[in-house]
Amino acid sequence: MGTVRVMFRPRRQSPVVPVRLRRRAFFEGVFDMSALSMLSGHLSVSTAARVSAGQIAVALETGHLSAIGDSHARALVAGVFSEHDPDLILRATSEAGGTPATANALYLESLADGMPCCPGWEHLMREIL
Repeated sequence: MGTVRVMFRPRRQSPVVPVRLRRRAFFEGVFDMSALSMLSGHLSVSTAARVSAGQIAVALETGHLSAIGDSHARALVAGVFSEHDPDLILRATSEAGGTPATANALYLESLADGMPCCPGWEHLMREIL
C-alpha cells in the first residue's frame, strides 16, 4: 500500500496581540464594569423586556419603583434583591447617588409588591442602619 499525503495549509497567526494579553484585557473590561451595568445586563438577559442602568439608578436613588415609567422594567427591578448579592446592590446604590436607606425603602416596596424576602439583604441592613 502506498502512503497518503495530506497537505495542510499553515494556520494564520493573529499578528495583533498574544492570546494571554487578549484574555487579560477581556477580564479587565469585565471587572471594570459599573455595578449598575452588571445589574441591568443580568436582569435584561432572560427576558424580552429591557431595563437600563438609568432606570435602576433612578429607583435606587429615590427608593421607589414608581419612579420607573415602564411596568416591565418596574417588575424586573423589584426582583433585584432576590437575584443579586447585597454588596453589589449597595455598590450600585452608591453609583446612583442613593443611600442604603433609599435602597432599603426600595426593598420594602418590592416586598409589598409580593417579592420574596431576602435574608442576606435584611441582615446587611440590620448592620448598616
